[in-house]
Amino acid sequence: MNPKGLPRDAVVKISEKSGDMVYIKPGTTSEQCVLVRVMPGNPKSPNPMQRKPYVIQRKGADAVSKSGKLVNKNLKESHIPLGEFEFKGW
Repeated sequence: MNPKGLPRDAVVKISEKSGDMVYIKPGTTSEQCVLVRVMPGNPKSPNPMQRKPYVIQRKGADAVSKSGKLVNKNLKESHIPLGEFEFKGW
């Protein structure tokens, strides 16, 4: 399942970590970190937000919350359940 609203021109890569799908804004560098990462989820994770498939949208060092605000990438608000994610632009 692809994230809702993601542009068709996003560059898709499989993450080496655990098979995560990474959608990258075309023409950006890895240092800019403008991407959407879809994680499969881990039922044994201590973080409840990581137990089912979820999405993290990154802009540099920050993440984009469900409401579209920039937040610390480690906060609960940065982990959006896949079915609730809606792309809000790069």
